Amino acid sequence: MIPKRGPKINRFAVQAIRVSQGLSQVALARRAQLDNSYVCRLESGQRSRPAPIITRRLADALGVPVAAIIINPDSVSA
Repeated sequence: MIPKRGPKINRFAVQAIRVSQGLSQVALARRAQLDNSYVCRLESGQRSRPAPIITRRLADALGVPVAAIIINPDSVSA
């Protein structure tokens, strides 16, 4: 069974990586197949523990391992 909520997202890391790649929130949302407002809520801290599949989509869209965008990377396998 897949857990409903994953590890806590490091919203500052997501934003920093996104900005360093020249991506807007809209562009990241499209790449990750998410709603634009979802990325906004993640980066603002209104959402912090998305489902593991969402965390994976974000990491893939940013081209980084999951460990780069979560608070406790030791608890997750890449």
